[in-house]
Amino acid sequence: MEQKEKTFESSWVMLVCISVAYIAGGVLLLMFPQISLPALCQAMGILLIIGGIVLIFSYFLQKRYLVPGHFEFAGGAACILLGIFALMRTTEVAFAFSQILALMVLGDSLVKMQYSMDLLRLQEKRWWAVLIAAVLSIVLAMTALANPFGNDSIRLRFTYAVLIADGAMNIVVVLFLRHAHRCYEKRILEDSSQDETEEFNPVEPNGVPMK
Repeated sequence: MEQKEKTFESSWVMLVCISVAYIAGGVLLLMFPQISLPALCQAMGILLIIGGIVLIFSYFLQKRYLVPGHFEFAGGAACILLGIFALMRTTEVAFAFSQILALMVLGDSLVKMQYSMDLLRLQEKRWWAVLIAAVLSIVLAMTALANPFGNDSIRLRFTYAVLIADGAMNIVVVLFLRHAHRCYEKRILEDSSQDETEEFNPVEPNGVPMK
């Protein structure tokens, strides 16, 4: 149980950090639209390589191989390969920059949809709110991908705004899911303690508790 709680905590912390990065990146890109996209893609490639190396070192140093369900090594290798690709094909990556951001938001939307189903299984009454957030993120991401604006500048600004909105929704959803998990675990503990009390409360044959 303790190992599972630590796994949940680390996953939630990582998601919150990614969401904060979405918000910060989106705000900076909106405030400084004159930033060169090729230079930004090169910086992103370097950050991906560094992040991938950190993930791989974390996998070995924290002995993640002893616990199933961890993918730090695979994730780190993927980050390094993507970073190398961003450095080698900077022009192509810069051209598809907004589409890449929209695809990231689309991936987050599917994760939020999974979270809504988790909340439904946890018997959380407001699970539908997370489903609505997921559907809204999907609509925004698909709009950014479809590019109905006909103007690259407007498309980029819209994509940055979608990135900020998605990061904010992610943080709210993660906090809500964490609260739902704690409430569910509390109900489980209360039910188990009640069952133990009933088990050690002997009764007479006529159903009256013994004194």
